[in-house]
Amino acid sequence: MLDEKELLSLRKPARYIGEEWNEVKKDWNNKIRVALSYPDFYEVGMSNLGLSILYHLINERKDSLCERVFLPDIDFENLLIKKDIPLFSLESKRPIKDFHIFGVSIQTELTYTNFLNLLYLSKIPIFSKERKNFPVVIVGGPSALNPMPLLPFVDAFVIGEGEEVVGEIIDEFVLDREEFLKRISNIRGVFVPKFGIKKVEKRYVKDLDKAYFPVKPIVPYTEVIHERAVVEIFRGCDRGCRFCISGMEKRPRRERSVKKILSLTKKILKNTGFEEVSLLSLSTSDYSNILPLVEGLREITKDKKISVSLPSLRIDNFSLQILDIIDTGRKTTLTFAPEAGTERLRNVINKPIKDDDIFSVVGEAVKRGWRKIKFYFMIGLPTETMKDIEGIVDIVRRIRIENKRITLHLSINPFIPKPFTPFQWEKFLSKEDYLKKRNFLKRNIKGIRLSFRTWEESFIEALLSRGDRELAKVIYDVWKRGGKYETWSEKFDFSLWKESLKGKEELYRKILDGFPEEEILPWDFIDIGINKGFLRVERKRARMEKVTYPCFGDLKKCTGCGICFRGW
Repeated sequence: MLDEKELLSLRKPARYIGEEWNEVKKDWNNKIRVALSYPDFYEVGMSNLGLSILYHLINERKDSLCERVFLPDIDFENLLIKKDIPLFSLESKRPIKDFHIFGVSIQTELTYTNFLNLLYLSKIPIFSKERKNFPVVIVGGPSALNPMPLLPFVDAFVIGEGEEVVGEIIDEFVLDREEFLKRISNIRGVFVPKFGIKKVEKRYVKDLDKAYFPVKPIVPYTEVIHERAVVEIFRGCDRGCRFCISGMEKRPRRERSVKKILSLTKKILKNTGFEEVSLLSLSTSDYSNILPLVEGLREITKDKKISVSLPSLRIDNFSLQILDIIDTGRKTTLTFAPEAGTERLRNVINKPIKDDDIFSVVGEAVKRGWRKIKFYFMIGLPTETMKDIEGIVDIVRRIRIENKRITLHLSINPFIPKPFTPFQWEKFLSKEDYLKKRNFLKRNIKGIRLSFRTWEESFIEALLSRGDRELAKVIYDVWKRGGKYETWSEKFDFSLWKESLKGKEELYRKILDGFPEEEILPWDFIDIGINKGFLRVERKRARMEKVTYPCFGDLKKCTGCGICFRGW
């Protein structure tokens, strides 16, 4: 193993030592051994709520243990290779290849090469067909919704919410690898590629108040992305933004009660010492009892110097009223996502925000003492014209004229068509179009911070998100050429992808140009509960610039997505 001197020579040694507050260590005797990973650095993976839920849920079982591993940085990777040490877990420091199950949560397509690197450093064969006396590799997360590009590398995929199915998987565990795969292939929500393509229905938690939630989350010793207590207040979203895969695949909407949320908050703060609480959801201000909730949180936190953050707020004055209730006097950055520069295009994407609402909310925020505001926009949306891009400039100019003392930051990203959305058939914008729009914005917006995601990164994500099994060869080739850490812009190397895609224009051109509606899509065998016909209708309504208003679970306002009638 590693000695102390070698460990201290690393850039961030705390990533690899474990021993954090609330870490769980269990005896290995007669236990089903599960290793969990998020294929990125420690500080990213430790901020993932899903991983935390599964880690503690599995460790609640007497017959099982669960330990963690994350992608090492290049300095630690080189040390492991030099000393011929397989990647090991944080808790017991045992090799990952000695576990029975290796579960990996993949949240974004740009971590596919990281996933292969995890297998390689663990000394687990990259290809599923070559594994015999090795852990069963199970992948879940949003990127598992189109399993095809990862098909040769994965033993089983979990479709949907992991905590709903992980117990059933462990219940079926036997040492015989083939028998175990056969058993779990019969579990609803589990897809085992070696037994062929078949319809797979997603799994989801039906009652959040009864669902498991960890009240003793691990407290890292080193800085991580989100250093705060996180409480999930609801899942799902009824808003129906036509570009958003999360809003579609996380349906139906399910809420935790105010009583349960406040109880969880008290316990987590007591067990961790965090100085901030964050309420997690896709649209916090849509929570049906948001005012009683924030008033309850204020009572819990007011004398303890604990702040409350509410991400994912809508652009309206009601959101500001909510912030007023929990105001601690510390103003950081207020973040909003209009996504498009004109009301017309916002109707197309089903995010019907009026220009006047944007200006009104910013003005009210400034009156309340907010001085930093960040906006998210997309370029390359369906039906977009230069008038829509000019609309972004017009919004910025008016805000700056009316509010002299604020700092603005615009984050602008290329639109990426995603599976299971009304825009799943759309094309991805060309590099020429991207550069034209980016350069126009840079010329016409001065004096504020402008950040653009590169076309190249977005191109690869667009390619992988709608790809078929043929892309597995490309992913493997990029990894063999050294591709990894690609969610980090400074480490993303487009030349590796360009080289691996040589001679394969037919493979990627169709994916980027879009699909005919009548064509069978690579992910069509996955059933997330949303009718494909509903997606077609929503695409048609987008072309007509018609808004579909949310139902919020009221059948009288049903939009026809189908999720409420599945009987799951």
